[in-house]
Amino acid sequence: TSGETYILTDATAGENVWVNIGGGSGSVHDTSTFQGEITGFTAGGGNSTNITVIDKFSFLSSGNATDHGDLHTGSQGGGASSSTTHGYCMGGYKFGSPDSSNVVNKFAFASNTTASNIGTINSRRYYICGASSSTAGYGAGGTSPQVATIQKVLFASDAISVESRTLAPARHGASGSNSTTDAFCAAGLLGSTITAGIDTYNFSSS
Repeated sequence: TSGETYILTDATAGENVWVNIGGGSGSVHDTSTFQGEITGFTAGGGNSTNITVIDKFSFLSSGNATDHGDLHTGSQGGGASSSTTHGYCMGGYKFGSPDSSNVVNKFAFASNTTASNIGTINSRRYYICGASSSTAGYGAGGTSPQVATIQKVLFASDAISVESRTLAPARHGASGSNSTTDAFCAAGLLGSTITAGIDTYNFSSS
């Protein structure tokens, strides 16, 4: 009746510990704010042609992926990010001229559809390091030419901007990951030179 919700955090006989999460207190938090629990998606690719297919695969059972739709602009090596409802893909390598994309693709998780073009990043690039916070998607670095800038797309408005901070050094092909508070870009290529550095940036401050 109060609307409060409690989670058992320590099941010890006679000493159970219950934390109130309905009241917004305690240390229990939802770790699935923007990470998937049901399905994963892969979008685009290339093999002498520009692949537009968006594949969907289950986290709950084994099996082949199914066709979920198509990207607006097919490419490979775009910067991937996701909100709770949509997937985003920034830029990417394209066969043909120009050889890279600046398009930001957006597609819905709930229905099979063709992605929409919601705008463009500040330069054509590919092999971008993607990350996601609960409110925005990020794409760091890339090449064609080599860049260090970090792009940002706000999930609530689809507004695209450039962060004031940059990778150090500029590079492409970095491995991207994130916690709920920070993004990480590990290693990558600076021209043809491999770099081993790990960059991190906080979501709440630019």
